[in-house]
This record gives sequence, C-alpha cells and structure tokens, in this order.
Amino acid sequence: MYCGAVFFDMDGTLVDGRDGILSVTPRTRQAIARLRENGYLAGLATGRAKCYLPPEADLFDCLVTSNGAYAEADGRTACDCSVDPQVLRDVRAYLERSGINYLLECQEGCYVHDIHEYWYNQMMERFHWDRSRFFPLTEDSPLRANKLMVMYDSMDKLYRFQRDFGDRFDITEQPVNQSADVGIRGISKGYGVGRVMELLGIPRESTWAFGDADNDLEMLKTVGCGVAMGRHTEAVGKAAQFVTGTVREDGVAAALEKLGLI
Repeated sequence: MYCGAVFFDMDGTLVDGRDGILSVTPRTRQAIARLRENGYLAGLATGRAKCYLPPEADLFDCLVTSNGAYAEADGRTACDCSVDPQVLRDVRAYLERSGINYLLECQEGCYVHDIHEYWYNQMMERFHWDRSRFFPLTEDSPLRANKLMVMYDSMDKLYRFQRDFGDRFDITEQPVNQSADVGIRGISKGYGVGRVMELLGIPRESTWAFGDADNDLEMLKTVGCGVAMGRHTEAVGKAAQFVTGTVREDGVAAALEKLGLI
C-alpha cells in the first residue's frame, strides 16, 4: 500500500532537449529513488507511448502514456483507450487529402504515414526518439491507435484541422516543433492519473504532479497539489499550487525536498 503518489511529466520536466538535457539528472534520479523508499508511488505521465520511452522509465512504479489513453501500475492495466475505428478512418482520409503527415501511436509501436517527411524528421531529431520503434504505415500495419501525432508545413493546415476535428479530438500543439498531439476528446493525463488513483485506492489529498506544458493541465488539476516547472506555459502557471526550478536547476528534486516528500 502506498502512502501517496507523485506523477511526473517527461519532456520539459524530467528532461529538456532545449537545454541539451536528454536523460534524468543524477540528483533527480536520486530524489525519485528516495521518494519510492519513503513509500510513495512514482508515476511517469507522458505524451509518449510505451514503445519509445527512454530507459529512465525503469525509475517508476506506474506509467501513464499517450497523454492518458493508456495507464498501468504494479503490473495491472488501469486504462487502455483507442480511437473509434470509423473515426480513425475518417481522420486519416482527411489528413491525407490535406497534405498533413501523421502517425498512429500504439503502445507496441508507432506507424508513420510518410517516414521521409521533413517535419516528422525534425521532431525525431529534436527529441532523440528511438527510430527503431517507428515504422512506415502500410496495409498490414495495426489499425488501432491510442492517439495520433500530426506534422504540418503551415500553421493554416493545423488551424483548419482543429476547426474540422476539434469536436472529436483534443489537438494540442507541441511547444518546440511543428507538430501536435491528437488525442481522444476528454482523454487526458488527468484521466489516466485518475484511473491509477482509483485502481490503487490512493486519495486525492495524497497526490502530487509535476508538469510544464498544456497537456499537463488536467493532471495538475486532478491531483491534490500541482507543481509547475520553472519554464512553463501561462495556463500551467495558473493551475499549479507551487512553482519550482527548471530541469537544469533540478527543479523536481528541489520541490520534493521542499514539499517534505523526501
């Protein structure tokens, strides 16, 4: 039985490619280990799918992936939501007509419509994701997706897509790349975190979460205390009860100490 739970975003919270920090710092790694020793569940809550998580995923007892569409804890699945097959067919046809590249994200692998497209490759290089887990989309590819990502050569294409499909998907821009997450409407990191809390019987007042971007908003609102990293969006700053330092400043470790969790 856990005495509480702390959930951590990955990009911008545990690592930050903008500062060249591509793995969890030693101080933050030690802090998470101490947190677990103190009886708290440590959860990773990320937009990434399981298939391209970094080795640091082993630091955690719980995974909330694909912006909350999938979650597991202590070897049990808390949720596994996928896009309705007909909606998936509709959105794929629309994206292809509109000249918007996309990938289908499953926990076992990601399937890319155009693996040679410029903005897709820019994204892969910027985030240093494991290319071995990304495959060309073919007729034989699994046609199931926990979420999609889209890449586009003009913002007008994104705005039209948001207008035409915003009633069926939550479409969230990635802050440092010409790409966006496309998730099932109403499914968020907050949803996945909530299902984990429910599965393990952890009360809200014993939960914390760290984040920096708008896809962390619902998670910060779901837990008892939301912590914003030193570099964060305006909306995250308003939603958080506490602001810590940046990744470079070991903001996670500093906040865990200040909050008395380690």
